Amino acid sequence: MTVKKIFTLCCCLFILHKVPAQNDSTSVFAQQKLVWAATGVGFSIGFTSLYQAWYKPYSREGFSFFDDSNEWLGMDKIGHFGTSWFLHRTLAELASNNHFSRKQANRYGIISATAFMSAIEVMDGFSSGWGFSWSDYAANIAGIAYSSLQFQHPQLHLPIVKYSWQPGDLYAIRPELLGNSIPSRMLKNYNEQTYWLSMPVDLLSEGLPAWLCLSFGYGASGLLGGRDNVWLDESGTTMDYSHVKRRSMLKFSFDVDLGALPLRKKWQKNLIRWVRWIKIPAPCLIIEHGKTPNWQAIYW
Repeated sequence: MTVKKIFTLCCCLFILHKVPAQNDSTSVFAQQKLVWAATGVGFSIGFTSLYQAWYKPYSREGFSFFDDSNEWLGMDKIGHFGTSWFLHRTLAELASNNHFSRKQANRYGIISATAFMSAIEVMDGFSSGWGFSWSDYAANIAGIAYSSLQFQHPQLHLPIVKYSWQPGDLYAIRPELLGNSIPSRMLKNYNEQTYWLSMPVDLLSEGLPAWLCLSFGYGASGLLGGRDNVWLDESGTTMDYSHVKRRSMLKFSFDVDLGALPLRKKWQKNLIRWVRWIKIPAPCLIIEHGKTPNWQAIYW
């Protein structure tokens, strides 16, 4: 379940980004130990928060599996991919900026991100509310592998994974599942999310700005449940919204790679590191299954 992972990830990153840069008198090993300690503290806070927010209301039972490979028109799996990509990238950059070689930093990101995401899937397996999902796990590994390849071989210029959010109105029908506030909707409502791959246009033609990108996105609409739009409410009444059509969407847009901007100040570069994965609003062509292609001048 992507929401849990993003929620936990935010807790971890709040700790991880606090690792201070050390002066030259600090030994390399001491700086590396600080990275290990910060990661451990961040993960501990993340797991504690995760248990309180998601697992505590459900009983523990024997380990079980759950097949959710055909839910949410694939949006949750793309969310797993993007979250794992971001976690590896963050950990690898954290290590790289603190006296790890690029190869060591990449390995550190792989091991730490895999361990963290695997632990969450195992916790799902012992919870009565969910179960271990092989498709979730595969998406996690794919995201980490892609980030690892991208980090270790920047000369390949692989597209950057990005996220954007466009508000809608379906959440009002089922706010307990899709969220009832903007922060919760940004995490839980797949109808309002898009995941992107952004590629610099200077790879296609010389002379174009290095920061300008072409972006390909995937999203969905009409999702009021994992597999269909029929469910039982708290009183046991059947809620049938089958008339709301479930559709997948392809999106084509422009974007800006903030990491490629010619920034000089350190605080600017540090800020970019934390917002680089957010898609910049731009004109967008939306191709939705069963509908006429739609052009929007500005798409968030």
